Amino acid sequence: MTNNDAVPDKPDMKPFSIAVLLLAHLVAWTSRGADIAANNAPIAIDSAFTNQFTALKQAAGFVEQSSDDPQNDWSPYLQLWVGVKAVEGKKQTIYFVQLTTLATPEKNEWSEPWQPTLRTNHWSWSWSETNKPVTPKRAQFVSPLYPVRARVFDATGKALKEGQTPMAWGMLTNGLLDMCRLSMELIPRNTPTNEPPHKLSDAQNDQLMQAMGGGFLWMMDMFGDFQSVPSVADVWEKARCAIRMPGAWSIIKGIFTGFSINLQPRLNEVTLSTPDGSSPPIYRLPVDLTSQRDKLTDVEIIIGPARGAEMLMSGIRSIRAVHPSKKNREFLAQVLATGSCPAEK
Repeated sequence: MTNNDAVPDKPDMKPFSIAVLLLAHLVAWTSRGADIAANNAPIAIDSAFTNQFTALKQAAGFVEQSSDDPQNDWSPYLQLWVGVKAVEGKKQTIYFVQLTTLATPEKNEWSEPWQPTLRTNHWSWSWSETNKPVTPKRAQFVSPLYPVRARVFDATGKALKEGQTPMAWGMLTNGLLDMCRLSMELIPRNTPTNEPPHKLSDAQNDQLMQAMGGGFLWMMDMFGDFQSVPSVADVWEKARCAIRMPGAWSIIKGIFTGFSINLQPRLNEVTLSTPDGSSPPIYRLPVDLTSQRDKLTDVEIIIGPARGAEMLMSGIRSIRAVHPSKKNREFLAQVLATGSCPAEK
């Protein structure tokens, strides 16, 4: 954005392998429990997941969350099931990922009452209609971290690996939802792609930038958290099938300037995925994943309000990624169910 530069306090992501993990972390969380149509019909589960998932749910003692349960507070043994599918022509790979919030200790290492670690991020941006230098504005986001276990199963339901990672829970969860809502309210739908919003007041721009900061910093943190779980990282590696390698010139240039991966939301193209006026609103957000001028993949994120274990995924309901020139190469992950599991002894 020319006049509206938003910069997170995060290190630049340069290796191409980061693009794979970033895409896979963002790609394709489709929430089955969300109402996405006027008749409140749930999102259909991909047929590749249906048979084995039924058996996995039963074995875990999983109880699906009621559609009218407003659960938003963190608690142990909330559970999210995700189906992952990577398609490369006629070859198809299937995984199931189980995310479970875990019980926390009563005391910390100093025998004091346990408290979650707090993660602090900053997001800065500047706004100028005249391109004159301005003092950047800054927002601070603080999130508590709680332990989450990730288990991976293969297409037959066989347990493969598991690991643990701290993940954020809190108010920033709906930053992406707010970003989509504000973009539809403030940015005309006929503005050119990837150009900054025009004629926004300072207050309106600040609202939009803070929502973007909260939402995208949350996603970056999710990406980093899952990097620490090798079992899940192996699954995410399958996202490579949907990513085109950058062109030769981008790679050569990157040797001298640093190889960068850009994740840019097309805010002027946000639309409702649900009928206008329906509740809750579900938004469709197109995102460009690029390197230099090379488009690496086609990405579309579906975003709605989060509840229960969906809080872990910041309201992301789905993302579908398709290779830009090889349409038979696709990466999909689908949240199959949200609920709870029996407490562990």
